[in-house]
Order: sequence, then structure tokens, then C-alpha cells
Amino acid sequence: MHIQVPPNVPGLIRAIESKYKINAANIRCLYRKTKGGILAKIDDEMLKYYSNEDSFLMQVMVTEGAGGEDTMIYDITLTEC
Repeated sequence: MHIQVPPNVPGLIRAIESKYKINAANIRCLYRKTKGGILAKIDDEMLKYYSNEDSFLMQVMVTEGAGGEDTMIYDITLTEC
């Protein structure tokens, strides 16, 4: 029996970490940008509602911390196509 688990932000962050080799601890924020240009921080409720989007572009903004590459901070924006 397969139990359907709703998507959540930590799960999405782990998936990004696994696929793109970005340390999950360094991902600061996930945002969603609509076709109309509205930008919002993603939370679990929003992710449940939009988890069936067909496609999106992922933009990664990187800020290097004082410790160099090990302290890079990532802000990720998912934009509707």
C-alpha cells in the first residue's frame, strides 16, 4: 500500500540538494514567481496547491559568505513557464 504524502518545503529542499548538489543547509529561501510577476516565499500550503505545475524555470541566486564557498547562501526562485 502506497501512502500519499503531501509535498512540503523540506522535501523540496532535499530534492534540490540531491539533484543539483547544493547543500540543503545553505538554501535560505524558496520563492515562487507567477507569470504575472508576483513573487512570494514558498510555504507548505502554497507548495501543496502548486505541486502539479507542469513546468517552471529555476533561478538560483548565490551569495558568498565570509567563509568562502562553504558558506555560500542560495535563494531559489521557481518561475511559472
